Amino acid sequence: MTEETLFNPCSLKGENPRKARTLLIGEWKSGALSGLIARSADFYGPRAGNGVPNLLVFEPLSKRRKPSWLVNDSVPHSLTSRRMRRGAWSSCPDGLRLGTRPGNLPTTPNPPTGKELIAMAAREFGVAPDHRLLGRFMIRIAGWFNPLVAESYEMLYQSDSPYLFDSGKFAREFGFGGTPTRTAWRATAAAFQLGAAAKA
Repeated sequence: MTEETLFNPCSLKGENPRKARTLLIGEWKSGALSGLIARSADFYGPRAGNGVPNLLVFEPLSKRRKPSWLVNDSVPHSLTSRRMRRGAWSSCPDGLRLGTRPGNLPTTPNPPTGKELIAMAAREFGVAPDHRLLGRFMIRIAGWFNPLVAESYEMLYQSDSPYLFDSGKFAREFGFGGTPTRTAWRATAAAFQLGAAAKA
């Protein structure tokens, strides 16, 4: 996905962002306001809220439970790191420098597979990279009891095939191509380890 990729959601969950985007662009064209739309891949990192890697990988590992991955762990999956900079949490170190330029937020190229990501996290926690793969049927059943899981079902097309996010435009403009995956993965694991220790 690049800045030129058409915004054409094929799910109900994608309809609200599409409507908001259409409304904003209409306002920009009329001169009523100026702004930008900055897109990212799936967020993860310390305090990244309900980021899928946080919920499926880091949180279980911090509790000595088996982590999970969605549908297919053998395809590359882009992730956008959310990390601390100068005491404030931001989606990227130089996010504010986007100014009024549209663009994708910095996301490391050539992403690992889900299996590789879990192996990296498991090493940080000192455990074997055993994990479970959550198939469509299992997610469908779980969605009957959990609305957040139900919403994720229609987005599984982002997990069953390579999910590749290109932020080369940002990298060329600002000289920053995203926090290296191993660096951000290690920082996220450390934050979850500290959180688990604080609760012990």
